Amino acid sequence: SPPRSLSIEIEGSKVTIGSGDRRLELELGGSPIEAMGSQGKAQVSANMQGPMLIVMVQSDKGDRTTAYRASGDRLTVEVTMTGDRLAGPLKYVSTYARTN
Repeated sequence: SPPRSLSIEIEGSKVTIGSGDRRLELELGGSPIEAMGSQGKAQVSANMQGPMLIVMVQSDKGDRTTAYRASGDRLTVEVTMTGDRLAGPLKYVSTYARTN
């Protein structure tokens, strides 16, 4: 399920994504980094496609692409997941409102 709160900071070529007490720092357009999550180890990378931040996660269990798009005080998060246990791609969209 989507996290209740989310923070994204972009400074130059560095992006930091936070939720709860977890934070992930990525280099935009850089090589994937290894990250540990609830599903085990994964390779994570990020890049910009126009105004959208795209974060890609690849693991033995499947792939996940998350597109973040800001518009006014709203952040739309579109997730696409694929994996052996899924009949086909699973997609969902969440919208967050700025709180500060």
